[in-house]
Amino acid sequence: TEDGAAFPRVPQAIQDHNAAHYAEFSRLICSDPAKAADFFDLGGVDIMLVEQPLSTAVLGAIRSAWLSQMSACGVILLAGTDGVTDPEACELLQSLKDERPYIEFAHGGGFVALMAGPQPPAAMQKLARSLIEPQNGPVLEQQFRCLGDGLVRQLVQSAYQVEVDDLRALLSREGEERKAEGQRCQALEEQLKAERTQSEALVEKHQQWSASAAKWD
Repeated sequence: TEDGAAFPRVPQAIQDHNAAHYAEFSRLICSDPAKAADFFDLGGVDIMLVEQPLSTAVLGAIRSAWLSQMSACGVILLAGTDGVTDPEACELLQSLKDERPYIEFAHGGGFVALMAGPQPPAAMQKLARSLIEPQNGPVLEQQFRCLGDGLVRQLVQSAYQVEVDDLRALLSREGEERKAEGQRCQALEEQLKAERTQSEALVEKHQQWSASAAKWD
């Protein structure tokens, strides 16, 4: 709720960060599943990812409040479908799948891409129909697993590159600091050398004065 009685407000620091970087397409809210739909325009949602446990309340809210909010090609992504054990929730989930084309993955805790919009892309409908044949499911899962493995490798490589760049920047800073320290030491040595030369000159002059005074004596 907006008054914060049941759901706290999004922390202001997070709101500010989101507004600064993602304001054109993102808004953060705290609300229950059904009331959250009121924040969006009718038919204005293209993709909705549901990662919280798929309880009866959540699945009921999808049916009652969110289906009408989806765009013509809108997709609802349901994660963790293997965790749905409540009989009523299982019935709700199955009814959603019975009424609309969907693509389901058994691995990773279960995942369903529900084509919730009234005009799903033809290619997606064709893919969904192909999965009715049991032998096609493992093939599709293998393809997506390969895509996922490739993405993981890319992310790991990117993270490694970031570490390498950070290490290079650190070594560069340390090199610059050591160079500056070396220049300071060199300047100090030159200053000490100049002071030593000046002292030697004063000593020599003092000795000359002493020798001259001895002659006068």
